[in-house]
Amino acid sequence: MKAAFYILGSGALLAGIAALYFNLLYTQQKAPPPIPPVAPITYSEHAVQSSPAATEGTSAFANLEMAAFRKAILFIESYQEPEGNWRPDKTGADATFNHSNAGISLTALATMTISAAIQGRSPNAEDVAAARQGAHWLVGMQHADGRIVNLSLPDSVEAQLLAALALMRAGELSGRRQLDDAARSAVVYVFQNMMAARGGFGSSPHAESSRADLTALGALVFQTAAANEFHFGGKLDIEAERGLKAGLPDAPSDFASAVAAISAKVMLLASAQDLQPTIDFLMRDYDGRGKRFASMNWGKVGGGYNALTLWQGSMAFRQLYGEDTLEWNVWNEQIHSILLENQAANGSWPVAGPDGHRGQVWRTCFSALCLLMTQPSLPQVPQSQRAK
Repeated sequence: MKAAFYILGSGALLAGIAALYFNLLYTQQKAPPPIPPVAPITYSEHAVQSSPAATEGTSAFANLEMAAFRKAILFIESYQEPEGNWRPDKTGADATFNHSNAGISLTALATMTISAAIQGRSPNAEDVAAARQGAHWLVGMQHADGRIVNLSLPDSVEAQLLAALALMRAGELSGRRQLDDAARSAVVYVFQNMMAARGGFGSSPHAESSRADLTALGALVFQTAAANEFHFGGKLDIEAERGLKAGLPDAPSDFASAVAAISAKVMLLASAQDLQPTIDFLMRDYDGRGKRFASMNWGKVGGGYNALTLWQGSMAFRQLYGEDTLEWNVWNEQIHSILLENQAANGSWPVAGPDGHRGQVWRTCFSALCLLMTQPSLPQVPQSQRAK
């Protein structure tokens, strides 16, 4: 089975976008020669244990990132219930994010994050057990048609998307047929029954309008399913891709929607011409003197950013430009200033900002995944040596 969570790109797309972005950021310098295509990136390329063997050859920043990631994993695992799930009401979430779909979203996100920590020849047994418990709790919530969520409650689309991602990741690591089957049916359900009326994904099934952040999650589900060779038959594959592209906004309304749109478009192999307007919009937020994006900041007690936006932006920038490029370093250094400098002693990040109502585990999961994206890639562990 192919590893999940990667985006294929063409040399022409990457070279064109890199040159465009470079000129926008650094008008005083000459544009560099076109960069080569970026190799497919998977979470399994990242070693996350803080042993000398895992960090050999990496930078000091990478060591800090891995240590911060490890602390975050321990914090997340400390809130897992005996049944395998995570409860929003016990992690600082407010009443608006305290229902069964919220619990499914949080459990899926935590399971996906812990699964990203299962690497190396001797994976941490606690990580393996926590990820397995979380995945099997999600399977236990699944109906015969693939639905995992309660359609009568808020956040059903988000919860189904995250659950599909978590099950695909867990199935990839374990190789168990039950998880593969559950993941496949969850993916089929979301594309057959939950897309917005005009394409993409909205706040509820068949919503009149789509949301860029959820459509970007949908694009990640679509590409992960393709990477895992999930073939649904009929016209579903074509219709899903067409629907995702139709649901992306022509003109983003803010920084977060622009980041999400770029993330989705990169995963859907958009052309450089299609990407340019969204990048132009994003660059309005860029402060050339400070070499940072104004909408990405720590803010008051951590309220200046949305953790999902940081993660989606990190995926997009890494896939567009690759490691060790000027563009990636600009984004990466700002991520460091937000996350590495402000992680609490217990491994979490505070409840604040636009996603603060979802609690500490939610923000910590996306922050940890973001750190994992920003560290250098290490050789992928062979399938035969992965955790069972």
